[in-house]
Amino acid sequence: MTPASFKWLEPEYHPLPDEIAALYPEYPFVAEVLYRRGYTSLTKILPFLHEEVYSPASPFDFPQMAETVGCIRQAILEKFLIGIWGDFDVDGQTATALLVGVLRSLGAKVEYHVPVRAKESHGITIPYLDSFLSKGIQLLITCDTGITAHDAIAFAKQKGITVIITDHHTLADTLPDAQFIIHPHLLPEAHPARPLCGVGAAFELSAALLDDPTFSHQSADFLELVTLGTIADLAALTGDNRYFVQRGLKHIRTKPSALLQEIFSITNTDSRGIDEEDISFSIAPRLNAIGRLGDANPAVEMLLSNNADECRLFVSQIEAMNAKRKFTTDQVFQAAYAQVENNPELQKKSVLILSHPEWPGGIVGIVASRLVDVYHKPALVISSPDGEPARGSARSVEGVDITACLAENHDWLIGFGGHPMAAGFSLLPENLDSFRTAMEYTVDKMVLAAPLAENIQIDAIVTLPDITTEMIEQVDQLAPFGPGNPPLTFVCRNLTIAQKSPLGKNGEHAQFFIMDECGNRMRVIRWQAGSLEIPENTFDLAFSLRISEFKGVRAPQLEWIDARPIKETSKDSSICSIIEVLDFRANFDAGLQWINTPREENMLIWSEGLAQKILPGKGRNQLIPSDVLVIAGTPPDRKVLDQVIENVSPHKLVLFGLPSSEDEPKELIKTLLGMIQFSVNHKNGQIEMADFENATAQNLRCIQLGLELIQARGLYAFTKNASGQYLISSAIHEDMKAAGILQDQLFHALNEVHAFRMYYQRVEPGNLINGVIKLLDKDN
Repeated sequence: MTPASFKWLEPEYHPLPDEIAALYPEYPFVAEVLYRRGYTSLTKILPFLHEEVYSPASPFDFPQMAETVGCIRQAILEKFLIGIWGDFDVDGQTATALLVGVLRSLGAKVEYHVPVRAKESHGITIPYLDSFLSKGIQLLITCDTGITAHDAIAFAKQKGITVIITDHHTLADTLPDAQFIIHPHLLPEAHPARPLCGVGAAFELSAALLDDPTFSHQSADFLELVTLGTIADLAALTGDNRYFVQRGLKHIRTKPSALLQEIFSITNTDSRGIDEEDISFSIAPRLNAIGRLGDANPAVEMLLSNNADECRLFVSQIEAMNAKRKFTTDQVFQAAYAQVENNPELQKKSVLILSHPEWPGGIVGIVASRLVDVYHKPALVISSPDGEPARGSARSVEGVDITACLAENHDWLIGFGGHPMAAGFSLLPENLDSFRTAMEYTVDKMVLAAPLAENIQIDAIVTLPDITTEMIEQVDQLAPFGPGNPPLTFVCRNLTIAQKSPLGKNGEHAQFFIMDECGNRMRVIRWQAGSLEIPENTFDLAFSLRISEFKGVRAPQLEWIDARPIKETSKDSSICSIIEVLDFRANFDAGLQWINTPREENMLIWSEGLAQKILPGKGRNQLIPSDVLVIAGTPPDRKVLDQVIENVSPHKLVLFGLPSSEDEPKELIKTLLGMIQFSVNHKNGQIEMADFENATAQNLRCIQLGLELIQARGLYAFTKNASGQYLISSAIHEDMKAAGILQDQLFHALNEVHAFRMYYQRVEPGNLINGVIKLLDKDN
């Protein structure tokens, strides 16, 4: 299995205000991460770190909240039977349980229904709704569903039922004709409650009903449910979501419900250390299993129960169901993976759309998620049993709104709904081929407009001795981690694998002992690594960190994200030996004095772009082997830097860090056009790529995008001759659509260059240069 190829984005450096830098004096990278993520003042940082400082928005910010509360209170007063219609995933289960619990506490008569997936699929199906309403329901409230159920809502209203929708899924152009809708996307774009999921919307309604708009009294008792649903549904952990989960985790650690106590018991989990990962990988899959493979209605009562015996029996049942779910998921994933690996044409597509009549509908979403992890592209996995509608789940990547893609092809579907990153849908089997063709075309268009970003944002570069439990405890102050607040990604350089062994019941995972150049060793886990390739030689490793505890001993646990092999050089190359480094990045005058001091060593100055005006030298393609290499400017990326050092093979490097370029699209295009015009006037329209590199100090990608943008705008056209020269001619026509796409691509490419230049300016030389270095005093 070959994993997706990622581009590593080096951390961008920002000078920190003293008050922020002072927060983490021993681990300054933590403060830098906060700043890069937008927490640029103490007034933003303190509420982020400490929920007691945070002020959540009022539930009454939601449009129609006051009227909705009045409607429900009147229904309770008149002894109406209130029906709650939920959904079978954890978000839907917890939302249903929350509203049922709150309404019961207010003395309401309540019935509820969670669809059984195998019979009803997603959403609200009219025959089952009709059966539910026949119980005498007079007020219908939906949880985590309903926002696209136009026909079902109209059916209920025709029967004289008042309908309230609470949901968070993507809004359609036209909303159902319900009396009231509580939906976070009806709030302004920047509102802190906008990222809420289904249980979050239900919680806001509940707090308003309980007359507890600050979530400080009785509504806080339900924060465990909000935490479970929010984390399980991968809602963004920002704004009010983060606040609710912070408070909910504290509650779970000290006063977990009877149900969670039984799950902790069967999984040998210490509730005092429970975190978002435990919920994501231990609790949520068990609750999801009953919704995927069975009937989730009993889960509603168990989520509210205080009866330990009932919960123990229920947990034993879902444990068996979860084991079946894992076994079936592994089988279907292997079959789906084989479909892709055995079809080279399928591997080239922008989206994977796979189907099989025997795949259970309850686990296709999990399989789609695994395919996305492996191939880093959207995946749709469809169960298509004979004689029944096909039902599928879609999972996506950043840059492809999968629900919008389904909406564009709704003519082929019976129904659909979801978020930009995940969706469910159904269709007639005879439409499957046409739907596949149409969906591939839609995703292709979206990817062309914004190419998929296969990036890993590096947060800090560390050495193995840096990694301690104390450091991780400081990092964990930024938790809970998840969408909107991803866990930090670290990099260690120049590692080798000292030992490897399989991990897991079937060897599906792996553990390694990695070793640095000084012989320091550390254990790292690689999940789902059974057949993935591993580096054979020296490599840089990107990983996340957490603290593991075994028999009372706490230790750092590294979790493998990606590895980048270091290019091998010849045995006698000086890059493999000790490189002496003089660092004048913070003291140009001292560096200039050093350069002007007579010496016997051969010395070259690498200088391009703006740096040429301050410290003249040669461009990257004019350099030859030399004893000393002076790097005057800031390189555009690590690849260019490594290539120059390898070509020159110096035993001494002198770093200056002068500005090389403004890294702005407008400035780059202006420079390129000036060079092109000069070439047309004085060099018969011929120019070398090396000339562009030396004048702009940019990497090949940025220059090529700039030239393509100039051509798309109809200014000039470019061809290459046999010698690799660019031949300039008049453009035939302009393509403004292509120009818009290229301009966006150039903007992002230059941002990456700028980030590396900022990183280059402040990083320790040992993390900047591959090889063993010796940092010299400035007097040498």
